[in-house]
Amino acid sequence: MEENTYKKIVKYLYNYKEFDTIINEIKDSIYGKTNCSITTWNKRKNTMENQIIAVMDNKKIKTIKEWQVFIKETLAFFRRKYPKYYYFLKLKYLENNTEKQIEEKLKLDLKKQKVIDMKLRNFIYKNALKKNLKEIWR
Repeated sequence: MEENTYKKIVKYLYNYKEFDTIINEIKDSIYGKTNCSITTWNKRKNTMENQIIAVMDNKKIKTIKEWQVFIKETLAFFRRKYPKYYYFLKLKYLENNTEKQIEEKLKLDLKKQKVIDMKLRNFIYKNALKKNLKEIWR
């Protein structure tokens, strides 16, 4: 796997908690373009209904939601099957703990952390391919 792909997966994990905010910002930008004047209303252009359809059809929003569900499922899987990996993911990516903090909490030295991190990214990458997930950030 390319280094660039690993970086994207890391970016998805670090931004997981911000996905709802990102989606709302996209929605706001679409709704902000709404012109509800009498003229546009009579011509059936740029109505609120059209904006709602634009939000529902927005590819970036769909992709973010797919990744959000995928990461949530991945976290649930690791929590059930491999709790140490789950706590590592949680501490590193969701809570932004340092390597030293992770070492103290999970008793994993830096070398073990790197091995676990590589395994997790490989797992996420392979399963994202199986689910045919698209990239959010290009």
